[in-house]
Amino acid sequence: MGVYHSYTKLTIPIFRKEKKVKIIGIVASPRGARGNTARLLQVVLEGAESQGAEVEVVFLPGRTVLPCKACDTCHKKGRCPQKDDFESIKEKILRSDGLILASPNYIFSVSAQMKAFMDRCCGVIHCMAFEGKYGASVVTSGVGDEKPIADYLNNFLITTGTRPVGSVWATMGTISGEDFPLDIRSQALGLGKKLV
Repeated sequence: MGVYHSYTKLTIPIFRKEKKVKIIGIVASPRGARGNTARLLQVVLEGAESQGAEVEVVFLPGRTVLPCKACDTCHKKGRCPQKDDFESIKEKILRSDGLILASPNYIFSVSAQMKAFMDRCCGVIHCMAFEGKYGASVVTSGVGDEKPIADYLNNFLITTGTRPVGSVWATMGTISGEDFPLDIRSQALGLGKKLV
């Protein structure tokens, strides 16, 4: 038993047979798994896992997400005609319960990889295809001023139908591998627990 979504062409179960919540983390840092953004996201996911969630991380660097061509096919047919990794990433999100967007602060905004992904969500936004999911944002920076970017990501989540539960950010400089301050780590773990 489920609800058929005409945009996504998926039947989403109303009552899941399994109790496990699935959370997808999207990392948009060119530094990948070794960067501070992925490391802070990992702490959030630890919090979610501690509550029994299943987690998966998608690294946008290493995937191909082309810029939006404004062809409007996503509105007319429900799928983007471009041949890249966007549709497979979207499918993962559609089959999850929660979504975390993680980006470094690049000149007072998100990274190019995150912006390309967000721009390609035009059809998702039009139909609020992620409705019913919970979300959060993770932002890191070498110089500070992460809150406006976290707010930007959470506002984007709202436009997709996702309900943000919060955000976490950290100013870490440009060196990867430093330990996060205990208060940041505690906030990140708490955010992950809140998603479940």
